Amino acid sequence: DKVLVGICEQASRAGREAAAGKLRQALREFDQAAISTIHGFCQRTLARNAFECGMPFDAEFISDDSTLSDQAARDFWRSTIASDPILAGLSVAREWSATGFAKEYREIKRQPDAELRPRHELPAEVEKLAGAAGGFLDEWRRVRPDFVDGDPAWSWLEQWKWSIKDGRIKSDLKRRFAFHVRNLDSFAQSGAWSAAAESLPLFNLEDLAACTKGDSPGAMRSGDKPALIAAAEETCAAFANIEHALRCAFVDQVAASVAKEKARLRVLGFDDLLAYLRRSLAEDGVGKAVAGAVGREYGAALIDEFQDTDPAQYEIFRRIFASSRTPIFFVGDPKQAIYSFRGADIFTYMRAAADTQRKVSISVNHRSDKSMVAAVNALFAGAARPFVHGNAIPFQPAEPKNPDALADPAGRGSLHWWLVDMQAAKTTKTIGKERASERIAREVANEAVRLLNEATLPDGAADSGRRRAVRPSDIAVLARSNHQAAEIQEALRLANIPSVTGGAGSVFESREAGELRRILEAMLLSRDEAGLRAALATECWGYDAQALLAFDREPEAQEALHRRLASYREDWSRHGFMAMFERFMEEEGVKPRLLSLEDGERRLTNLRHLSELLH
Repeated sequence: DKVLVGICEQASRAGREAAAGKLRQALREFDQAAISTIHGFCQRTLARNAFECGMPFDAEFISDDSTLSDQAARDFWRSTIASDPILAGLSVAREWSATGFAKEYREIKRQPDAELRPRHELPAEVEKLAGAAGGFLDEWRRVRPDFVDGDPAWSWLEQWKWSIKDGRIKSDLKRRFAFHVRNLDSFAQSGAWSAAAESLPLFNLEDLAACTKGDSPGAMRSGDKPALIAAAEETCAAFANIEHALRCAFVDQVAASVAKEKARLRVLGFDDLLAYLRRSLAEDGVGKAVAGAVGREYGAALIDEFQDTDPAQYEIFRRIFASSRTPIFFVGDPKQAIYSFRGADIFTYMRAAADTQRKVSISVNHRSDKSMVAAVNALFAGAARPFVHGNAIPFQPAEPKNPDALADPAGRGSLHWWLVDMQAAKTTKTIGKERASERIAREVANEAVRLLNEATLPDGAADSGRRRAVRPSDIAVLARSNHQAAEIQEALRLANIPSVTGGAGSVFESREAGELRRILEAMLLSRDEAGLRAALATECWGYDAQALLAFDREPEAQEALHRRLASYREDWSRHGFMAMFERFMEEEGVKPRLLSLEDGERRLTNLRHLSELLH
């Protein structure tokens, strides 16, 4: 092992044998190391120090507590939203829901130190909104008689449109304005808060001015703003405050309800483990005792993928191992701290880096070829601060370990940018996304063909001197979506290059799902001639243009097919979907037809999977 050899070589000649002995012992005892997730470590620590940490002895651990928060969200919705006409109306207009708020709640709780600011009390904000809306309605009732039926409020609007820069009002404003006037009439007559929330923003000066033509809307001259507009703006501001107050109240009450229910059921979730241990370690007497006991249990600690930790996790490790003087190693890359859904917090990494006494970076790249490493170095080194937090996260050029493997006569760089050739696209205008995607897929296939025909790779060991042609299995294409991957695979198929797709795409998004749908629709609606021909034209059924033309000219073949379709329907009704589908596959020759295609095995697998899901 080159790493172990390097460690031994660094030891003095006299101590080399002792160093080698320690390494051999470490390798023999490696399986005795305690390896776990952060939550597993917290759970074990709490179990061993349950009394000191105030941990319930008989608590049951649950991996998913979302059902509790969902139930608490529904309870809040019934008791707070549904019972209040103002909040109920706003929830309809703004499309608020218990499910949506519960999702936001879980996002907030993933950040242990997150706080909602500023704090607005919900009852007080509801009262403010009612008062502001009352002032608007008073002014609305005062000016409403001035509006002319059939052209509501237009003359009133014309009176002040001059005060907006380029005061030419957009032509569709009349139609929209009439709708909102009717909404506000409904609010004035019956207290329809959903209508108020939908239409009041139009009377906000900024939104109304945006309905005018011109480069930018101007502002009302001081003192010229109509009282109705001023009252509308005050009410809209109250709308915004009440939405924030509602979120604050929701988070507080749901958190309290979930905690109460967990105590009643005697259960704990993932985040509770962190909270219990963090709270215990922060207590003066208990914290030092627990940290000392845990720190003495380990000779050293190593936290891998440290860039994915959050403030609570870092505080736990800092209190345990820093206080016990146990060596602790953080292994991570701040440039990978991008997974916020896992709680990654770049500022936690930066804080830990500042607290660390010694930093070691890997300067040699063992994965990529020499040219690729050089290209990445050039790309990032070209900017003074390639990362936002440049002082805390500098860019460090890497040294390549591997020589270039690919020999390409075209001499293209390892990092090569492709731009859509507008001249080749025969247009001077920006081409549409669909057309650009088709062109990209075609160019990717062309490049793959070129590499297969021209480029070579080492055959065996890199230093053997032997070389071979590039194979399809040497090429990988990364796509942004399953749809784009399918487009590129189709382009590769047309170029006679075999390929497979991988990813988390649903089988219901596959080509076979669409074909199966057309086939089943043809069975159920066999007299739909257009639908029937669409089903016959699928690759599962296998009719090409010539076969479809011949089918149209042969009444006997059409009648025979309709009899088979009726028989398939009968089997489906009597014996179930799977029995019918197996018979269809056999009698229509689907299996051999698909297996004759380049990716036939994958297509047949997709079709089998779909049939099992439908069974």
